[in-house]
Amino acid sequence: ERFAGGEAADAVQRLSAAFGDAAVLARMRLVLADVKAPAKDRRRAFDLLARSGDPEAVPLFVKLLAEPAYRGDAIPLAARASDPTVATTLLAALPELDARQRGAAISTLVSKPAFAGPLLEAIVAGRLPRDSLTAAQGRQLRGIRDAAVAARVDAIWGRLNESPAAARATMARLKKTWAEAPQWAIDHKAHGRAVFTRVCANCHVHGEVGGKLGPNLTGSWMNGPDYFIENLVDPNAVVGPDYQLTVVITDDGRSINGIVAEETAAALVLKTPDGPVTVPKDAIDERTTSPVSMIPSGLRENLPEADLLALLKFLITKP
Repeated sequence: ERFAGGEAADAVQRLSAAFGDAAVLARMRLVLADVKAPAKDRRRAFDLLARSGDPEAVPLFVKLLAEPAYRGDAIPLAARASDPTVATTLLAALPELDARQRGAAISTLVSKPAFAGPLLEAIVAGRLPRDSLTAAQGRQLRGIRDAAVAARVDAIWGRLNESPAAARATMARLKKTWAEAPQWAIDHKAHGRAVFTRVCANCHVHGEVGGKLGPNLTGSWMNGPDYFIENLVDPNAVVGPDYQLTVVITDDGRSINGIVAEETAAALVLKTPDGPVTVPKDAIDERTTSPVSMIPSGLRENLPEADLLALLKFLITKP
């Protein structure tokens, strides 16, 4: 109070919000909710509320999904809610979102049963293509603790896990297909790169394309097609400890899948395809470490043969 009216007023307000001052947070919620308030004041209120983790601001973040100026920043914050309108709003907005926002929106939609239901309904109805989801997001859907969601995922994509014998048979068939394919007709520069960008680039780097969640594939071209076929068919055969999947269920029901980047006594930082996510330890309801890869087994079942061949040629071609 001593400094609230002087030159340090802004810093005082930010510190008060950071420490959870109820009066300051309430004022910031009023400013953010007022669409007639000056844009700079609303943005400042938004930033303060976002940093503070104020649970009472979550309904406001949901409403801001309808405002293009705030939508991109509000998407991950709205994930804290369990309001089904989050899903319907995000699905309606998808065509207007840029690539980063679209990725964040899909990641939000696969994080909770309340959101996953409308997402899967949109896919079944044909309003959203099946390949709108990355492999990691498909894995996250399977990790949601909801029998209805799991059943619908299986109905859309089928059961992707194979027995070792079936996996070996699939590898042999794909290797034969590759060996008999007319290499000159396979377009790896445009088609192959496009398949890699859609299917793999969220997690892997190849040349100058991709993310850093999984191993860098730039130098793996020299391993040849068999290496990639085996990893696509059976990605769980060998998973290094640095790439083991951690699944966190938060106390508000969110499922967060990622690789542990950092851990302290107070928080866990997970690397996810959309960037690092910090989860306070006291907000974790359940945490498990899975020996499986973030790549779902049987990923290649969702790839047409032409896509698979183009992807393989792209991966084995020196960048």
